[in-house]
Amino acid sequence: MRRCTVTNMRAKSSRPKAAAARSRAVAASAHPTTDHQSGIPVNPRSAEYLRQLLNGRRRSHAYLIVGPRGVGKTWLARVMANAAVCHRPSNGQACGDCESCAMFALNRHPDVTVVGEREQPTTVEHIRALLSTLDRRPTVSQRRVTVIDQAEQLTEEAANALLKSLEEPSGAGMFILTASSLRALPPTVVSRCAVVTVAPVPVETLKAQLIRDGLDSTRAGAIAVLSDGRPGIARYLATLPAAYEQFLADSDVLISVWRAPLHERLTMAADVVDDYQEPSRLIGLLERWQSLIGRLLRISAGLSDRGPRHEQLHDIARRLTPSSFAETADRLLAVRQRLNGTANTRLNIESLVLHLPRLV
Repeated sequence: MRRCTVTNMRAKSSRPKAAAARSRAVAASAHPTTDHQSGIPVNPRSAEYLRQLLNGRRRSHAYLIVGPRGVGKTWLARVMANAAVCHRPSNGQACGDCESCAMFALNRHPDVTVVGEREQPTTVEHIRALLSTLDRRPTVSQRRVTVIDQAEQLTEEAANALLKSLEEPSGAGMFILTASSLRALPPTVVSRCAVVTVAPVPVETLKAQLIRDGLDSTRAGAIAVLSDGRPGIARYLATLPAAYEQFLADSDVLISVWRAPLHERLTMAADVVDDYQEPSRLIGLLERWQSLIGRLLRISAGLSDRGPRHEQLHDIARRLTPSSFAETADRLLAVRQRLNGTANTRLNIESLVLHLPRLV
């Protein structure tokens, strides 16, 4: 299997400063994998739908697996790629015993290429180099599979270069893309793919699995809520205590911004940029803010939430409208997408912080 690279709040706010310090402590593990070796489940409906797609007579040449980070997209993409190159697949699943499956398990399959695994933009040069190999006949399988993980990292030029191959696929070629949102990709790319949406696992199901893995009930429940039912995030929080504290600290940053008067927010925005300088850490902060918004939306809808900070969140939900949370979620997604490109980081964070609704 070939892998390509293609593949501070200052003196006024000590809490966000501490959050940034903890972020540096866990930066090396800021983006958890989702191989599910811990036994934490991926959503079974999503897995079954994918299996049916692979087992059908009319297979697509391109699939797009969509869902939030940590929900199991990368794991499902691997399952799909394995089934596509297996010598003896059954009911849309790889046999796990043939020579091809053995090479896949060792990440040494010559007909499978994985790109986009790192938190870096996938450039047009990367995609052109990749596409130049697609006309070659498969070496040991009937398909040549290309997995483009985190396809939202594609630059505009890279997406345009990929589009031609999606429009005019080679006979043995197959693409599997993953992305956090359909809106994160050009509509022309989305329209050429069969879309598989991966939903989070129910919180109670995730909590039960974490308890089976050895966590006490209180900790398991807190992690299941914080992770929004995303197995990869849950595993990350369960195995790295510093990451759990970081989730809480980053939530506190957003709450402090909400409570701040307008004239303090520019300073707070500058502190966020200074304290979360590395792009991956800043994007991680925004992802955790998105998780917090998701909890607030569920609370606003009358759903139960007894996770960490639930008293503060219920208070915020009473003082702001669901539409303001939805608008904030859209702004967060837009800023994340721009930060994946060449946008000015400071200006984008300032605009985001200034436009956040203020608690009254």
